[in-house]
Amino acid sequence: TAHQFNQNYLNMQKKSASTRPLYQAEDSAVYGVQTLMAGYKTVEANLNMLKQLVDMYQESFNTYRELQEVGQATATDVLKAQADLVSAKSNYAGLKATEQQLYNQLITLCGWPAGAQVKIGDIPVPDQARVDVMNPDADADKAANSNADIKSLHSAKRSHTSAGLDAYFGKEEEMKAYARANLKTVYANVEAARLGYEAACAGREAGRLSKKQAETMYKQGLTSKTQYLGTLIEAVQKEAAYTTAVDNYEQAILDYEAALRGSIDAKL
Repeated sequence: TAHQFNQNYLNMQKKSASTRPLYQAEDSAVYGVQTLMAGYKTVEANLNMLKQLVDMYQESFNTYRELQEVGQATATDVLKAQADLVSAKSNYAGLKATEQQLYNQLITLCGWPAGAQVKIGDIPVPDQARVDVMNPDADADKAANSNADIKSLHSAKRSHTSAGLDAYFGKEEEMKAYARANLKTVYANVEAARLGYEAACAGREAGRLSKKQAETMYKQGLTSKTQYLGTLIEAVQKEAAYTTAVDNYEQAILDYEAALRGSIDAKL
């Protein structure tokens, strides 16, 4: 999973100071793969949703045409159903190309050859314990002191004369202030993603309940086929919104953890 990549960092901390820049670069690469994976899974979820929507919109379009023939649907109803179908097909085609591009990038970064058939697992729901330990006020200095860009600047100061050190000190403090502020911004994103995830959980449960009720009513002849399909479409959209929210929540947590380790850019 994406979170498991973080374990690499624990080993990096044990390396000597002479090799640490190499492992900082490795950590940045791991973070990049994590980010790419979260993006890929979000695209994949929306692609799966669109595939289902295309099928449902096709059925809805066919149903409205049949109803129009017997005077139970208007031309406007048919045109709207057709427009929904065309839009879903277009969105699917565009997103399919994006998915393939992200997939190729991801497997290449993970060491697989181009064209390899790899099953990329789902991103699990983030562990709340990872969020509970976050303290942006207490972590701000750690994020600044761990930042790779700031460490590089600090090392560069040693090769300059005293005349140029004041400028370096000023730049370093400016970058540290940026790193501290950035951590707090990233934490705000974590909180927003958490709220989005909780809302998506509620939406998914409501969608599943509505779907179950609609299936029962449709079997009993208590609702029309078009109303039934409309409920199914909403349920599919809520399932996709849930998956996207999980991915966004995980990405926000990864961003915070990366900032705390110093892997987030602090260059101004």
